[in-house]
Amino acid sequence: MARQRSRAVDVSIATAAIDLLREVGYARLTMGEVARRAGVGKDSLYRRWPSKAALIHEVVFERYPSGYDGAPSTGSLLGDVRALTTLLQEANTTPEAAAAIPGLLSEAGRDPAFESRLREQFYEPMRAGFAAVVDAAHARGEQTVPVAPELVADVLVGTMLFRLSLLRVTADGSFPGELAEFVVRALTPAAASDPPASRSRRR
Repeated sequence: MARQRSRAVDVSIATAAIDLLREVGYARLTMGEVARRAGVGKDSLYRRWPSKAALIHEVVFERYPSGYDGAPSTGSLLGDVRALTTLLQEANTTPEAAAAIPGLLSEAGRDPAFESRLREQFYEPMRAGFAAVVDAAHARGEQTVPVAPELVADVLVGTMLFRLSLLRVTADGSFPGELAEFVVRALTPAAASDPPASRSRRR
């Protein structure tokens, strides 16, 4: 019963936080108001999350497989990277994500504990997931240029956040595929990506 009740409380808190984000935005959202809407004491929130930023990041983003624990397996590097970029766009374009991201980026710059949480629970698992995708491609016999998978993961996430959060570009269903193709082309050795005619002319 205690476990069920705890799960019910978590759901109530997440629902209250997401509703408030959509209604008033990140800056005006308070832990007290989340607690009031969820029907719990504010201490219940702080027992679960050390700060507003930690609460909002978890309820908005950590419900997605954005830690990429289970890296996609489509049978090709392009398909896998396309699946990752599609997940990224989905996670970052909900109304609550659009309301939360500017505030979370600001919090990360002044809250070392929250920055560490982001790094340990989001960035590093995401990078590890991308490395797993590249390893799977190599195991299938696909070749890539020698570049750190972490760098390519940063390119994917940075490009997506820059477009959606800073430039406020409207989400486009074709963009994840375009970004994936761009990245995979950059990863593909020239000899493997050139058409046969081009390779023969080089000889």
